[in-house]
Amino acid sequence: MRVHEVVESQPAAPKTPEQQRVAALQRQKDTAALALKAERARQKRTRLQQQQQRIQKQLSSAASINS
Repeated sequence: MRVHEVVESQPAAPKTPEQQRVAALQRQKDTAALALKAERARQKRTRLQQQQQRIQKQLSSAASINS
């Protein structure tokens, strides 16, 4: 930052308890949304890995039958 940016920027006024509560709830919502997104991605990875294992098992059984 430049000196004039530091001088010009004023600290934000303290928030009222109601504003603090709204801000906290907003942060909780954002955190929960990120956690939900991560959990869905984890479950999707698990499903894909299981599907891949089933396919590999089927291919290996088919290869052993054909041999």
